[in-house]
Amino acid sequence: MKRKILKLFIVTVLYSFILIGCGNKNVENNNLIVLSDYKNIDFTELDENIDDILDAIMDDLYKKSTVPEPSKEDVDKYIDEFNVSIDEYALEENVSREEILSDMGINSDEDLRNSAIKYLKSEVILKEIADKEGLSLTDEVFEDYVDLSCNVLGFESGIQAMEYLNEKGNESLKEEVYESAFDYMVLSYVEELNNKRILKELGLD
Repeated sequence: MKRKILKLFIVTVLYSFILIGCGNKNVENNNLIVLSDYKNIDFTELDENIDDILDAIMDDLYKKSTVPEPSKEDVDKYIDEFNVSIDEYALEENVSREEILSDMGINSDEDLRNSAIKYLKSEVILKEIADKEGLSLTDEVFEDYVDLSCNVLGFESGIQAMEYLNEKGNESLKEEVYESAFDYMVLSYVEELNNKRILKELGLD
């Protein structure tokens, strides 16, 4: 049951950023986003909910960048993995697939394909920012992310979650959580950069 909960967490939480689990981190850097694009994002009118802020940052980055359309093969792979996750959870929880998708705001095949395309493009953007800034996901940062997310993951502590992820047979699941941690790390870094800039502009640094 834990595995199904974790799998759905990966699907739903990352979907909120349009950053769902199959990953596309090996895309060649083509300078698709310039430094000014991610160092000049205005989110001062948002409340202090970090998820809303990171959503807004990702949306702004997506609008500012020029990213080629992903291949049909990549989009189909994304959709296949997404569908497997949804079908597994629907079977486990005895709920309909349509109900789950509706809760996610996916009401047609076109909605899902558009989300897949946006996800794959977004991953290119985050990878490029990480390359430009020299960011890498260390074991310490990954463990901090798991600790931060442990309750949502269905565990009482980060230690319990890490123990589960390190169990034999959970390698692919750990890799998916690792990918979500990478995305969260990059977006959090961009949020911090812009916070410093905003405070400096207001004379509050």
